[in-house]
Amino acid sequence: MRTPEQDHASLEIELRKLEERHSWDDAPAAVKRRMRTIKNRLSAKKSREQARDYVDKLEQSVRMLSNESDTLARRLAIAEAENKILQQVGGRCHGLATGSNADIDTANNDDDAGAMTAAPASTTASDGGGGEDEPAVPS
Repeated sequence: MRTPEQDHASLEIELRKLEERHSWDDAPAAVKRRMRTIKNRLSAKKSREQARDYVDKLEQSVRMLSNESDTLARRLAIAEAENKILQQVGGRCHGLATGSNADIDTANNDDDAGAMTAAPASTTASDGGGGEDEPAVPS
């Protein structure tokens, strides 16, 4: 890359002096050409600086997003491992709970069935219209 003969500050100073000495309309062609050259160099330099700043910001953003992505990937891996463990433990617990619940449900169904068959035998006299709370005697 070619380095300019003059730095930015000296180009600005030279341009300011040329503008003070000559108006654009009455300046000789060589002065106009020099002024355009200086303005073009200053503009190009500004454009390169802006592009460099933009790229720097993009690179910083990429680094930040990459770090965030790595963090989220680690958190996801941990969550997936925990999920797998919980599914394994939950499957064992579900199997135990299903087996014990089946026994309890069977026992409850037996109690309900027994209660239904025992209920008519324990009806009271009030069901028969006798007005007392004594067991009814089958006739």
